[in-house]
Amino acid sequence: MEDILYGLEDKMQMLPDKFIAELFSKAVKSFKLQRGLRKPRKLDVFIRKLYIYPDDFLIENFKRRPVAIFNPGVISRDNEILVFPRTVFDYYWYVSSISLFKISFRDVEEGFIEKPIKARVILAPKNIWELGKGLEDPRIDVDGDDIHILYTAVAPSLKGIAPLQAYALLSSSLEEKRRGYIKILADGEYILYPWKDSALLEVVGGKGYILTRPLIKYGDTSIEIGWKGFIDLNNLVIEYDTLEPILPFEEWELKVGWSTNAVKLYSNEYLVGWHAVLKSMLYVNGFAIVDKEGELQAVTDYILVPETLPELYGDRPGVIFGCGLIKRNDLIYWIGGVSDFAIGIYEAELDKILENMREIKTLS
Repeated sequence: MEDILYGLEDKMQMLPDKFIAELFSKAVKSFKLQRGLRKPRKLDVFIRKLYIYPDDFLIENFKRRPVAIFNPGVISRDNEILVFPRTVFDYYWYVSSISLFKISFRDVEEGFIEKPIKARVILAPKNIWELGKGLEDPRIDVDGDDIHILYTAVAPSLKGIAPLQAYALLSSSLEEKRRGYIKILADGEYILYPWKDSALLEVVGGKGYILTRPLIKYGDTSIEIGWKGFIDLNNLVIEYDTLEPILPFEEWELKVGWSTNAVKLYSNEYLVGWHAVLKSMLYVNGFAIVDKEGELQAVTDYILVPETLPELYGDRPGVIFGCGLIKRNDLIYWIGGVSDFAIGIYEAELDKILENMREIKTLS
């Protein structure tokens, strides 16, 4: 009963000014040291394979038609892609859940999928900290028989809503085993702080590194850039002292964040998608390579930029946004949301992506 009587502000200490100032200082320093890594240019490496729209779906376990279905996390099994999209059924509060449908690689190559597409809701709002806007933008990883899902839980708050970096653990049969939101551990206290857009790297025994994006608000200034940190999924905490900025936005951008899950390329290299919001308000995307501890190794310029009608005209025009990345042989599939209402599937040769990587060590 206590969980529904008190809000987040009652239950959790917010980040103290001392720590906000330290993170802000790190972020400002990253602009001086790390800006100039990227250029404002577009690289044509992806082929647009398929768009999937809300009207294409039949939701089997919830008798409503989705008004928007987008920003999907993905995993692959044999010749299938399991797609976990953010799914919205109303325009009143625009509350999101996570559903599941399957598509074959053959369907992607042929650019056709039989309709209606049968899907079902697998994670819906049930906790007080999810009842603001629900469960948004999943990123998914498989570890043995476990499926890790990072998502944004949007909690109701006295100040409106509060985005939390949340986590769900599913079995291989998609049964829910755990659900909670992640906190920062600093000076022996668990501290709540709004952030989102995270990706797990190499996690062993529930511990490892994460790419993430806390909202650093200091005075009248807010900074949203890409960070790395050490996470303990067993206790759902990120260690404060390990948070380091690695991807600042450039002078023609407003913010950057991590868009996709991380795909292992080699023994100590992971490919991950990022997005930037331009001053024109378009969402554009690129790739980074990081090591298993989150250190930035290489980065591209923009490899996916909104251009087609679905990408330029929707609930939020001018957006291509993660959240799913798959490597299959020598191909990379980016499966993302378009204009906050539909799904786009994009294909590129891995070699073409790597050819356009700018190694960090070569930068002056």
